[in-house]
Order: sequence, then structure tokens, then C-alpha cells
Amino acid sequence: MHFLVLLIHFFFVPYALCNTEIINFSTQVATSVDHQFTQSWPTLCLGYSTLLWNATAAESSTLSPDLCPSLALWSPGNLHSCPYELWIVLDLDAVEWQHFDKFTLRLSWPAYYPAAISLSIFEPFAEHPPSAKSHHMRRKYARIHVAYTGVLTPGDLDGFNPISYHTVPISLTLEPLHLGFLPQSVIPIVWTIAAVIMLAYPAASKLANMLQNLVERARYKDSTTAKMN
Repeated sequence: MHFLVLLIHFFFVPYALCNTEIINFSTQVATSVDHQFTQSWPTLCLGYSTLLWNATAAESSTLSPDLCPSLALWSPGNLHSCPYELWIVLDLDAVEWQHFDKFTLRLSWPAYYPAAISLSIFEPFAEHPPSAKSHHMRRKYARIHVAYTGVLTPGDLDGFNPISYHTVPISLTLEPLHLGFLPQSVIPIVWTIAAVIMLAYPAASKLANMLQNLVERARYKDSTTAKMN
């Protein structure tokens, strides 16, 4: 039992060292319009499901839930058009993912970075009716907002570098959900714990029987001694 507890800590304690935002979403095939300006956006897909990024955090008061009016100009090389935002294409149309209708998007960043991060999922949209260039796909878009929540002390202002204070390393991972709730990356952990339990159960049962025999022998010895006295 102690070994099992240690094993669980080994797998899950690292997750406690970071902050995490998770959003689960459903998807289905629908008419999707190709937006040319999204071709330069980072894409998460089968085979490239994790993105590492140094995001720039804004003051909390500057964030807005509204869509950036200059979104068509945004790209990894032109971050100033929509500052403090990161846009991601979620390509869910891989053949191996066709039988999944639920996915999870997990965003993590180190716990010692004072930041609040908002994660949103958007459907492809069009201002005009679908045309011949429209396709049937399951593509979605994700937007990440990063806000700096730290409070600087007078000592921190000496040699203050706003860029270093407002840069937050983030990790973004896209995964299908097995059975509608189980992330793919968790499956090896589940199998490992199940295997440990199955292997440990016979040994634990044998040990329990040995202890039971020792207890019964001790009781018999005590009762025999009491009768002799």
C-alpha cells in the first residue's frame, strides 16, 4: 500500500508544481471556412500536440473578452496587432482521431509565475454564406489571454526589467478524451497503477495470511499458558 501511495505521488506531484487551465470540448463535422490569415498561426494536431511558448502578460485591467479587431493581422511574427494574446489552430481531422468526439486542451505554467491565464475555444466563423471554398472539417481555434498578477515591492524595482517580469513560459497540450473523460496521456498511468495493484495483491494476501497465522498461534499460546496456571 505504501508503495502504491509513493507511485501515485511520483506521477502526480509534478502537476502540483504548476498552475493548469483545462477546457474540455466536443466537436463534430461542420462547414468550415478557410481563413487565409490563420495559415501562419501555430497548429496543434496529431503528431504535434504540444506547444511551448513564452507568452507576454499584460496588466489585468487591459484584458478584454472581446475578439481582437486586428485578428486578421495577428501572427507569431506580428504579436503587436493583438498584444498579450496567443491564437492556436486545433486541427482535429486526423484519421486516427476520427472516432473521438471529445477533446481536452490543457495549459500549464510554473506556479511561481504570478499570472492569470484565460483559455477559450472558438468555432470557425464566416461573415458571408459558405462558398465553394468551404470544407467540412472539425477545426477549432483557441485563444490564450495572459495577465500579470504579481505585486512588486520597492526592492524589486531596482534593475526592474518589465519584459522578464511579464514573460510567462506556457505549455499547451491537445489530447483526445477516451470514453469521453480520460485524457490519452493519463492512460499509461492508469495501466501502471492497475498493474501494480494486480502484482501486489497476491503478495499482500500471502502476507496477510502469514500475519493471521502468527496472531492465531500467539492467541493459542496465551490460552494454553493461562490454563496451565
